[in-house]
Amino acid sequence: MDLRNQEKLRERHKEISATVRRTMFALLAYSASCAVIIVQPDLPFVLTSSGVKVPVINVAVNLNAFLIVGPLGLIAITIYLHIFLEKLDRITELSEDDKQPFLFNFQGPITSWINT
Repeated sequence: MDLRNQEKLRERHKEISATVRRTMFALLAYSASCAVIIVQPDLPFVLTSSGVKVPVINVAVNLNAFLIVGPLGLIAITIYLHIFLEKLDRITELSEDDKQPFLFNFQGPITSWINT
């Protein structure tokens, strides 16, 4: 592989790695906000039917709508993440030293177990 193609491959790997990292953080943040909403006590929702309050944006959302949209959002972000993880997995010509130092790029036995 010539030097120009190697550099293009490194740059592509860097872009995809950054996208995967941002998507993982988005998935973690969305999961945490869903967990905060789910662990709220049910009594105020039953008595007032005002809906659940989304933590970051302070908007009341109907509980039934949230129970549908919440998991769909998690599924959509997870699918998006796996698309880019699959693209990243196809770049096999780079050595581990040329890859970005993120958990999903390491090749050791512990990180391979964590990533599965």
